[in-house]
Amino acid sequence: MAIGDSCLFHIRGDKLENGFPIAHSEQFNNRPLLLSSVAAPNENIAQHLVYKQTLSLQRGDEFYLMTDALACWFLQMSEKKRQPWRTMRSLKQSDFEQWIAKLRNTKALRNDDVTLLQIITK
Repeated sequence: MAIGDSCLFHIRGDKLENGFPIAHSEQFNNRPLLLSSVAAPNENIAQHLVYKQTLSLQRGDEFYLMTDALACWFLQMSEKKRQPWRTMRSLKQSDFEQWIAKLRNTKALRNDDVTLLQIITK
């Protein structure tokens, strides 16, 4: 189950294998399914659980964990066959803030908090 506003993307062989919990950019909206700090909205949350997924890791698999605004941009670029993981792969940590500012200034990225974590299996 996913909790919060982050998505995980699995890249293998320079191809997007999976996105979790959102796999298509049009799934982003203003009412995401989240666990609430108030108990009442969580009463029927179990009926919204869609699937359980298991995957096998291979050497060189990449995983990108990112918050929703960046995840939406990532999927939009991926759907246009632009392979956004290549940009992220080459990005230096010191250039991250400037890159995000450029995406926001060009309206490619919604002005929201942004976090990115990259994991590469060895």
